[in-house]
Amino acid sequence: MAATFAFAGDTFVGETISAKLQDAGYVLAAGLASADYIFTYCLAQSQLEDVYLGTGGAVEQAKEGCCLVDLSPSTTTLAKEIYAVARVNELQSVDAPLVLLDPCAHDAFGDPENIMVFAGGEDDAVDDVLPLLQVISNDVRPTGLPGSGQFAKAICTAQQASALVSLVEAHAIARAQGESAAPAIAAAVEAGICTPRAAGVMQAIEEGHFHGTYACQVLFAELAAVSNGAEEIDLVLTQIEACEHLMELFVIVGGGQLPAHALALAYAPDEEGVAYGLDWTRADGIYGSSSHDHDHAHDDQDDVYDEYGYDFGFEDDEDGYGTPFGGFSSN
Repeated sequence: MAATFAFAGDTFVGETISAKLQDAGYVLAAGLASADYIFTYCLAQSQLEDVYLGTGGAVEQAKEGCCLVDLSPSTTTLAKEIYAVARVNELQSVDAPLVLLDPCAHDAFGDPENIMVFAGGEDDAVDDVLPLLQVISNDVRPTGLPGSGQFAKAICTAQQASALVSLVEAHAIARAQGESAAPAIAAAVEAGICTPRAAGVMQAIEEGHFHGTYACQVLFAELAAVSNGAEEIDLVLTQIEACEHLMELFVIVGGGQLPAHALALAYAPDEEGVAYGLDWTRADGIYGSSSHDHDHAHDDQDDVYDEYGYDFGFEDDEDGYGTPFGGFSSN
C-alpha cells in the first residue's frame, strides 16, 4: 500500500509539493490524522509554531509513528524543539529546509533541479523520508542531528542573499554610468570570482525579466530566520541585517510577490517600479521619508510588522504565500 502524506502551511508550496509527490505514486491523505508523513512550509516562525504546537496542530493530530517533515526556513532552536516534542509523542521529525538555487527560476519550488534539501534528524527518520525528499529535490543531503538542516540552510541563505544584493548593486553602478555590468560579471564568472549562475541573474536584471516564484517575501523570511537564530545566541550579523532591512523595505512598498532578483527595482527610477506595483509612499512614517533616496532610518521591526502586517499573516493572495493552513491544508 502506498504511503500517505498531508501538508500544512502555505498554499502555493503545498500544492506544488503535493503534485510532485502524487505524480510519484504517494497518496494524499484525507487529513493530518491519517497521514504517514506530514510536510510543512511556513514563512513566519509564529505560523510554524502554530502549525506544529498549536491546538489542532500537527503534533496533536499526527498518528503514532508519523514523520513530521519541515521544509520551512526556520531556526535550529525551533527545529530541535519540534523534534523534542515529536519524540515525546512517539513521532519522528526531520528538519528539511528547501534551498532554492536560482532566484530567476520560473518554477522555483516545482523543479527538482532547482532545489537542494538539507535533512537533519535521527538516521532512521531521515532514511525513512529520503525517497519522498528525493521526489522534491535531486540533491538531498543528510546533515546529522536534529536542527542541523536548519543550520546548513542558514549558511546558504547568508551566501545567497549577499551574492544577490551584490549583483543588484553592481547593476546599479553600471546603469548609473550608462553601461552594462554583464561583461564584468562574465569575466568574474570566468575567473571564479562569481558563480556561473551570476551571469544569468545579471542578464535577467538587465533585460527586466522579473518573473519567477522565488518571491522576495520568501527571501525576506529566509533572512529573518537567520537573524532570529543569531539573536538566540547573542550574535550580531551586520551583513544579514543590512540585507534583511533592504528586503523588508522592498516588501513593504509592494515587492513581496516579485521574484528575488526584482530587488533591482529598488535602485531604478520610480516610474519603473510603479509598473510592477511598487509604491514608495508606503514607507511613510517607517523610514522617515517616502522619497526613493535610500537614506532610510530603520525603525523597530516590530512596529513595521504591526502596522503593515508583514509577519507573513497575509490574506489569501493570488499565489497563496503566507496563508497558514491555506487552501491546501489537510487538517
